[in-house]
Amino acid sequence: MAESHGERFRRVLTLYDNEKNQNVRADSRKGSHKYILMAAIDFGTTFSGYAFSFTSNKDDIRMNKNWGSEVGSLSYKTPTSVLLTPEKEFKAFGFDAIKKYADLEESEARSHFYFHRFKMELHSVKTLTSYTTIKDANGKRLPALDIFAHAMWYLKDHMLKAIKQSIPSETTLEDDDICWVLTVPAIWDDNAKQFMRRAAYKAGMASEANEGQLLIALEPEAGGICCRLDPTQNHVVDLEIGDRYMIVDCGGGTVDITVHESSGNGKAKEVISPTGGHWGGTRVDEQFLNLLDNIFGKDIMARYKLAHPNEYLNLLIEFETKKRSTLPNPDDSAIVAVHLGFNFFQFYPRHTKGRTVQEAIKQYKSQEIVFSNGMIRMNHSIMKSFFTPAVDSILNHLDELLAGQAVMPLKYMFMVGGFSESPILQHAVRENFDGVCDVIVPDGCGMAIIKGAVIFGHNPSCIAARKSKYTYGVSICPPFDPDRHPDRLKEWRDDELVCTKVFSKCVEAGQLVEVGETSEHKFVPVTRSQTAISFTIFR
Repeated sequence: MAESHGERFRRVLTLYDNEKNQNVRADSRKGSHKYILMAAIDFGTTFSGYAFSFTSNKDDIRMNKNWGSEVGSLSYKTPTSVLLTPEKEFKAFGFDAIKKYADLEESEARSHFYFHRFKMELHSVKTLTSYTTIKDANGKRLPALDIFAHAMWYLKDHMLKAIKQSIPSETTLEDDDICWVLTVPAIWDDNAKQFMRRAAYKAGMASEANEGQLLIALEPEAGGICCRLDPTQNHVVDLEIGDRYMIVDCGGGTVDITVHESSGNGKAKEVISPTGGHWGGTRVDEQFLNLLDNIFGKDIMARYKLAHPNEYLNLLIEFETKKRSTLPNPDDSAIVAVHLGFNFFQFYPRHTKGRTVQEAIKQYKSQEIVFSNGMIRMNHSIMKSFFTPAVDSILNHLDELLAGQAVMPLKYMFMVGGFSESPILQHAVRENFDGVCDVIVPDGCGMAIIKGAVIFGHNPSCIAARKSKYTYGVSICPPFDPDRHPDRLKEWRDDELVCTKVFSKCVEAGQLVEVGETSEHKFVPVTRSQTAISFTIFR
């Protein structure tokens, strides 16, 4: 309000955070020294995992590398899949959920609840509440909060068992000895980030009353922290004060891109707000499924998915394996073969008046796609074309960012996240941008997010400042000015004409806000009888 109103009240708005920093902040004064252990969960669209380290030895970051042992595989991550009983009780997660679901009889499978790659539901739902539901593989709906909480509970419980095995039996680890870090895409809005926080509390990951025990780490930030602070990566990164680097976090669902500038002492500040889109590895899967729709019919494939859900899942799993091993420039005669399920060969003719699977592939009239020995066999050019929409979207967005002066000069471009492991994506990015900056794909780029989340937990102030994505402010009632204010908003208050509902800016979009920065704003009562002031923050 105008200075003429005096300074009878003073309101200090402490900007602990901008829009992104609100959920990310940890009170550095409380810090990790109050905790014995830092535990992080990377909740991914396709795969999830965890890592932890003790405050007494922060650099010794430990991860479970035995995911999948029940199915003869060893991995640092497990599929983000949840299986519930017909009574909606938790049954399995990850590789175990996939195996148990696939082992069910078809009628049993339809009565169970199986959720696979459900994280992206939060990206598409505009308003998330405790009542928001998501579909399982059979089209049945359950509350999203429950499904996310089931997954987080399992990961938390699995990690606690691993932690217990790593400490002496006489050592007792209490709940408040652990600080938890949960990763989220940076391009998600506050609503989705807050939803993940609620799910984590429901899973018992932290106490809501214990401020700072649950931190939210933005995925590209965590990836960048790993690239510049992880001791195993120091030999490939040489950052000086003022050097800028871009983090391209390519996950299963989203691609998050941000640019940071080194500010010394192991800290960095944000140069641009995170951007990106739905261009992750699942876009490649969508192209493959579109091909099957075109060959066999969209309606037929939808009905097959419902009739034989576990067989349909096996199809996706096999394609995922082929996708990860596809090279950018193989031999011209290279063939990619994917098995079609046993039941599909009976299901398809039954719903097409006797037409066989082999006849459908022949009628598609593509010399690059043939049927042989129960498999659909595709030339490499077809497989590579599945990557085109996602890769082109990433390259075009990077072109736009690098064309702007805001991010230049750029020293490094770090590729992190599971989709960054793709040789095709790596080749495309290097081919287009190696002359602009050094493109670095760190060893184990798929684990950079989870390792960086642990490092961030130990030292949240390593991100010193962030750009506000939105403009924030409050509603005030200044003296009415007929040249500036509409008549419909004027009111008399204590013999003075004021304008109601005027937006007063506290933080502006694009403004650089330091972690812990305090911004002071002065307000006064609107009437002489007013004894308190309440503020609603608008953006």
